[in-house]
Formats: sequence, C-alpha cells, structure tokens
Amino acid sequence: MLIEFKTAANKQKDQYSAEAQFMAGLTLFEQQKYRDAAVELLKVRDIYPNVEKWVVQAIYQTGLANEKLNRYDEARLLYRSLVEKYNTGEYQQKAQQRLQVIAGK
Repeated sequence: MLIEFKTAANKQKDQYSAEAQFMAGLTLFEQQKYRDAAVELLKVRDIYPNVEKWVVQAIYQTGLANEKLNRYDEARLLYRSLVEKYNTGEYQQKAQQRLQVIAGK
C-alpha cells in the first residue's frame, strides 16, 4: 500500500498527489515508524505548499510523530507554525492543545 501512495504522489503536483504523500506518511505513523513518517509527512509541506488542506494535516501529524520520538522542541516548532501561519481553525486548536500537553517537556 505504501508503494502505491508514493507512486501516486510522484506523478504530479496537485491535491491528489499531496493526499497520496500524506497517506504514505500516515501509513508509516500507524506502523509506528515515526522517524520515517516524519520525513514523508514533511514532504507534503515542502513539495505541495499550495495544497493547504493536506499541508496543515501533515504538519500536525509530524508534530505527533516527533512527540512519539520525544523530540518535543521539534513538535513545538511545528505546532507553533500551525498556530501562527495557517488560518485553519480545527488544526490551530489541535496544535494549541498539543502545545499545552507538551509544555514543560
């Protein structure tokens, strides 16, 4: 399944490719391969910056992956970027909640 997502993501630079890239990262996250998941998820932000729907989800999920790896500073940076840069109510709220949870870690 992961190979299919990566193949689809590499074909073109549109919302479907961004979604496929996100799903590749999410698949790795669900397999508890958090380091690999973070790499694949950040590709959504880097390769498809104009597909905000998937970018914000990828940034948030990358934050969660970093938390699983006890990389709280990186998680904080990602969550703060969601709060400060993107006007997506749902993920801004989720990011604020995660910042509160990891405060002091």
